[in-house]
Amino acid sequence: MAGARLDARVAAAVDATATRRPPVRIVHLGLGAFHRSHQVWFTARADPAGEWGIASFTGRSPRAARAVAEQDGFYTVVERSGAGEDHRLVGHLVAAHDGADLDALGRLLERPEVAIVTLTVTEAGYRLGPDGHADIDRWRSAGDTAPELSTAVARLAYGLERRRRAGGPALAVVPCDNIPDNGAVVERALRGFAEEVAPDLAGWIAGHVSFVSTVVDRITPATTSDDIAALRETVGYEDRAMVVTEPFAEWTLAGDFPAGRPRWEDAGARFVTDVGAFERRKLWMLNGAHTLLATTARVHGHESVATAFADAEVRTRVEEYWDAVSAVLPDPALDLPNYRRALAARFANSRIEHRLDQIAAETAAKLRIRTVAVIARCRPDDVPDALLLPLAGWIGGVLSGRRDPDAETAAIEDAARADDPVAALLAVVDDGLIGIPGVVARVRALVDTDTPQRPTGAIPAHPGGHS
Repeated sequence: MAGARLDARVAAAVDATATRRPPVRIVHLGLGAFHRSHQVWFTARADPAGEWGIASFTGRSPRAARAVAEQDGFYTVVERSGAGEDHRLVGHLVAAHDGADLDALGRLLERPEVAIVTLTVTEAGYRLGPDGHADIDRWRSAGDTAPELSTAVARLAYGLERRRRAGGPALAVVPCDNIPDNGAVVERALRGFAEEVAPDLAGWIAGHVSFVSTVVDRITPATTSDDIAALRETVGYEDRAMVVTEPFAEWTLAGDFPAGRPRWEDAGARFVTDVGAFERRKLWMLNGAHTLLATTARVHGHESVATAFADAEVRTRVEEYWDAVSAVLPDPALDLPNYRRALAARFANSRIEHRLDQIAAETAAKLRIRTVAVIARCRPDDVPDALLLPLAGWIGGVLSGRRDPDAETAAIEDAARADDPVAALLAVVDDGLIGIPGVVARVRALVDTDTPQRPTGAIPAHPGGHS
């Protein structure tokens, strides 16, 4: 689907990169649907002159790289809402690589014109310890002291070492994952890894790499074969790298770009001195409610956010969850009433099939960030049931045999076999939970009453108790 082969009606929709591919100045780790609907989309809209090309590397599977490469980097962003559909063909993704191709990554980061590295590797992809610092033991078990370097942090460290040895200039690292203070988190992880395996690199990072914190938001479900067929029927071409997303898109950034950046603000991005308040609003209100749905609505037969939210009982639970979160977000600048109304409209958008099983991946890490962080803002004797429901729903699912992809599966399996599995599973998420008066007993009761596939009374009450 390169520019020369596009038919006239398609070429009319392509940005300036159809005729002149931009030079690679951004390298991305984590080539998935969200990256294509968000960072590449923002860059294409902000850079009509085609000066900021992106080279992206996959995470665990090379499939996305093959799909994009077969189309010379062009793909369609389909925005769906109740008002209809909008299509944009994007050409700023000028190269796509298998994430295991470390030499390609090193060659790119040796180039002085490369100014930015962005990342979308999910919460679990950084392999952080519970304190948010580098977990070297987990990296060792993943093979990250071996040549293959399987994690994003290890691969980034390798690429930066190549840049250091080449005498390359400073650049910015911009994580775009749902992690609080993600810039500082990635800095700690990267420097921790470098100190372990390459002390000279750790010192170079301190003087040559800035870390930008971000808040990102755009619901982007996995593309299906039906989506590909529908696009072919509508516009007359097949696009196996297409993405389907909602009209809403948000990007808030704070930090320095020592080698420059696109004018993302021209595409609607927000630059601030501190992303904290916007981060908490998004992680706790939107992502937290998503995890609530993923852990509690599937047992009622719901498969997507929209179908679950259309269920009056489920929607009431979401509204109660938002009430509980709003109580610990007092900043009037966040405009929570309007934000909640916008969230409700987005959740109700039936044109976007945001699957709950997709959201349910890596739930242990997500609960830590999206729910436990809110509980920590509550008085210990006044934690609402609404905040305990995601924990109870997840535990009920685990004890009923449901297994979603999770980097912490081994710990989850061990906890599920414990004498008091509820307390043990809570401790997997955050061991501080079992010290909050009444939480273990209340979660146990919620698991008993709110998990239809488990018979009432099936959860053992540990005689020692954690109430």
